[in-house]
Order: sequence, then C-alpha cells, then structure tokens
Amino acid sequence: MSCNDGAVIKDRVLAGKGIAYKSWFDVAKEVHQGKLIVLFSDQLADRIPLQLLYLQTDYPNHKIRTPSIF
Repeated sequence: MSCNDGAVIKDRVLAGKGIAYKSWFDVAKEVHQGKLIVLFSDQLADRIPLQLLYLQTDYPNHKIRTPSIF
C-alpha cells in the first residue's frame, strides 16, 4: 500500500497490516505502550531539532484566526 496520509499509515500499522517508517514523535506513545515495536534500530535517521510555535493568548487577533486562501 502506498499512502501520503500519515494517520492512515499509522492506523494500518496498528491494525497489523504492515510496517512503516515514521517519526519518533508520531509513534513514541505506541512504542512505549507496547502497541508497536521498532524494527531496524541500526538504521534510524539522525535526530533533528523540533521547533514549536504557539500563541501566548487565548484570544488571537482576527488575522490569525482567519484561514488564508492562496
């Protein structure tokens, strides 16, 4: 199966329908719960920094709340 939707891939793997190459951020919880196992641990990708952006207010201005259309 080939798919470009990470959630669908993860659901298929959790259902026992194959293996996937996913980011640790996406599967860490399931690995710790024993729902998934890490295969080919000698071939893991290099770690990269994760950057998060969040609003410090519960009331963002209108420009931020309004989705932009390109």
